[in-house]
Amino acid sequence: MKKRGITPLIATLLLLFFVLIVITVVFLWTREVQKQAVEKNAELSRKQLECDAVQIDVTAGSVINIINKGNIKINLIIREVFGGNVRKSELYDNIEPGGSYSLVKSDQECTENDTTGVGGRLCKQTTEVEIIPALRPEGRGAPLVPCSGASKTIRV
Repeated sequence: MKKRGITPLIATLLLLFFVLIVITVVFLWTREVQKQAVEKNAELSRKQLECDAVQIDVTAGSVINIINKGNIKINLIIREVFGGNVRKSELYDNIEPGGSYSLVKSDQECTENDTTGVGGRLCKQTTEVEIIPALRPEGRGAPLVPCSGASKTIRV
C-alpha cells in the first residue's frame, strides 16, 4: 500500500486559511487597542476642560489649609522645594467641594534622595510649596490631570 501526503492544492488552502485567521486576530486586537487609546485620550481631554471649574483657596501659617472653592471633586499634587531639591506628593483622596486639606511642617529633615512626600507633612527645611489641583479621570491606573492654571505657590 502506498502512503500519500496531502495534495498541493489542499496544502495551499490550509495555509491560506491559517493566514486569514492570523490576520483576523491581529486586526481585531489592533482595533481594540486603538479604541482603548482613543477613549483614554478623550477622558483626559474632558478632565482638562473641567479644570476651568477648579478653584482653590490657600491660607498659610503654621498650617497650610487648602480649600476646594470649586464645584467638582479635586485631588492634589504637592511640590515642596527645600534647598535645591524638589519633593513631589500626589494626594489621591478626593477633596469634595467646600472641603479642605491641611499641610503641616514636620520636624523631619529631608535628604536629597527624598523625592516623594508623606501625606500632609512637609519637610522641616521646606522653603516653598506649590499646590497644584488635579482631576482624576475614570479608569483604573489613570494618571492625575494637573490643573496648572489654578495652582498656588506658598513660601513657608
